[in-house]
Amino acid sequence: YIRNPVRKKILNLRKKINFSTHKKKITILIVGGSQGATIFDNTIPKSLNLLPNQIKKNIKVYHQCSKNNFDTVKKNYIRNEIKCICKPFFINLPDIMFESQFVVSRSGASTLSEITALGKPSILIPYKFAKNNHQEKNAKWLIDKKAGEMLLEDKLTEESLKKKIISFIKKRNKLKKMSKNSFSLGD
Repeated sequence: YIRNPVRKKILNLRKKINFSTHKKKITILIVGGSQGATIFDNTIPKSLNLLPNQIKKNIKVYHQCSKNNFDTVKKNYIRNEIKCICKPFFINLPDIMFESQFVVSRSGASTLSEITALGKPSILIPYKFAKNNHQEKNAKWLIDKKAGEMLLEDKLTEESLKKKIISFIKKRNKLKKMSKNSFSLGD
């Protein structure tokens, strides 16, 4: 058996991984799949706005959002003074993921392959209509290895996501351990 193939760029960045957690600024990558995810576009900016100001001023968000919601998503971040780069598609996604401290994402197999190849902790929100519930199973695999956390779409609220994000930001040692666990799963 082999794992999912990943881009050569990911493999090259994997060689540069270090597990430093001393950065004051926090970069968060939000990926809703190649078409974006409307629930991400509606919930995540509002959730990040609920963060304490001390945290908000130290975060930078890369949010892959759908074309239909692009203006609304961008305006939500700007109105709430959250540094962001929003696009329907990032051509430099490997570089952004490498720079990020953690990822908020769906849990498709290709995405998880890149997340683990780069040793990124993640908050996974499986697509609830995925065939045979495969996204939840993928996420559970990662969670069982203590490389991330899962938030089911039916339980996704602005408040529930805010709590998970605060936990990731405030518990740097836990984040570092999750990063190492994620990296060990990358192949």
